[in-house]
Amino acid sequence: MLPFLTYQVLSDQYDDDLIVNTTYLRAYWGLRSRDYTDFDIQYNELADQGGVSWVQTTYSNGGWYPIFKVDDDVQTRILGRNGGTATYKGVRASTIIEAVPELGEKYLLITFSLKNEDERPHTVSVSAHADVQIKHNDHATCYWYGNESHRGLTMYDPNSKITLTILVRGGYKVFDADLFWFGRWEGTRNLHYFDNTNETKILERTDSAFSVSWLNHHLYPNKTINFTVLMGVGENLMNPSTVNISTNFSENYNPESVVVVTGIVDDIDQSENVTVYYEFENKNRTFVDTFTTEPNGGIINGAFTFNVTLGNAVNRYNLKVYAIDSSNLTSNVFERDLLVNEAPKVQFTKRPENEYYEGSHVKIEGIIWDDTVASIKYQIDDGYIWETGQNFECYKLTKPFRVSFSIQEDYINFGRHKIYIWAQDEFGVKSSIISSEFYYIQLHAPEIYISEKNNGNREYHRGQKIEFKVDVRDIDKNQIVTVKYKKPEDDVTAEADSYISYNTNNQPDWFTITMEYTVATSLEIGKEVSIPKSCTEALRASLHNICEFDTLQNR
Repeated sequence: MLPFLTYQVLSDQYDDDLIVNTTYLRAYWGLRSRDYTDFDIQYNELADQGGVSWVQTTYSNGGWYPIFKVDDDVQTRILGRNGGTATYKGVRASTIIEAVPELGEKYLLITFSLKNEDERPHTVSVSAHADVQIKHNDHATCYWYGNESHRGLTMYDPNSKITLTILVRGGYKVFDADLFWFGRWEGTRNLHYFDNTNETKILERTDSAFSVSWLNHHLYPNKTINFTVLMGVGENLMNPSTVNISTNFSENYNPESVVVVTGIVDDIDQSENVTVYYEFENKNRTFVDTFTTEPNGGIINGAFTFNVTLGNAVNRYNLKVYAIDSSNLTSNVFERDLLVNEAPKVQFTKRPENEYYEGSHVKIEGIIWDDTVASIKYQIDDGYIWETGQNFECYKLTKPFRVSFSIQEDYINFGRHKIYIWAQDEFGVKSSIISSEFYYIQLHAPEIYISEKNNGNREYHRGQKIEFKVDVRDIDKNQIVTVKYKKPEDDVTAEADSYISYNTNNQPDWFTITMEYTVATSLEIGKEVSIPKSCTEALRASLHNICEFDTLQNR
């Protein structure tokens, strides 16, 4: 890759693939590297002069290369040639790029939206890579955005005085990234998907790239997760403030409680006024305090505090806290529902068993209390959270319950596990959680063998009775075991006859069966024949011969 590249002012051919544009930025579905590219973003460097000159933010307008994973390590590309969409295992990925009025015209919000259109939950991950560049400088200086807080990437080109920012944590409408990497671009052989770095680094005279990732998020049927970042580009690019709330909120509050909210605001820009506001119960914003940044940026003491009073009714009371600076940029928004509520209470009189097997049902019993409505939920290990399918309308009354649910066999392996069970109300508040270890056991084939047969005699006459004993065992619980047999005179393709069936709960150990067979007159004289037997349930035992004998001519 060349360190300097002659760039072009792009023509209107890009208008057909335009996604969104502001005075300063435009995003469009990628036209270069079509096997990788989803979208690209360009900056109008002449916007302040009323002109138009779109310059690149990625090398050769190569754009962003996002992929997503569902449950496994298969990487599915999200491509602009498909309109920024892709589907894998019933999960549909869509790219959405929007202007952000709360941040002016030099920022765009980039969303990778994943919707589960399947009937089963999935674990999803997303990663996006870009070979970042400003105008014709592919080696512009890169460093952490937010310094110690590592909130993203800042790239600065001293020639054009253009700054590019990728804000991946603590930004307006940003879904904080789990992993973020930036460093030397290594070509398509290593796009650093799901890589991470915490190094304090400044890249100078380096061909730079970045990747941003969200890892292993549970996505339930008909639900959507939006993974979002902000991208800002411009000369004299201003930065939004950050708000951090330090209050240790209670999960539940009594009616008319007074909640004290404390936090800290900061802004890295120089000589700005930053005002903190809050909104409570979705009403108009309320002023808290105004702070001034230092000549070199930052607020020396950005601490603030305010009170809100909750209502009398059992309900959720929404609180939002944010800041707006003198550049009219909005910070990240802290949002929380304050609950006037009591946690559900549950006592279990029947707890989970120590062993379960394929097809097993977990049966639990007890009493439940809640001030409104609650349900019983469970989780195995750190897997998905499952509903048991029953809601209990308590309204401050204690009610007995009995729930039964099957083990989700597709999601666990055989072996040792831990199950967690709790009650949960409509606000998502949990009761105390019980946990119990259990073994998930694979079903075993039933066992069958001959324990006794006519003292080992091998010769019988037509019409003579043969008596023998068969021992049967199935170590799995609650299985219906059927002993089957076929007579030697039967067609070999015919279905075997059932001799006896029993439930292993009634006979958990070896079970002895006495059987008789009368040698058929149709059997050929002098030919060795056998009586095949089998033992079946959900699994089939191996087919054995009960006995082998020679047929003699009657005396």
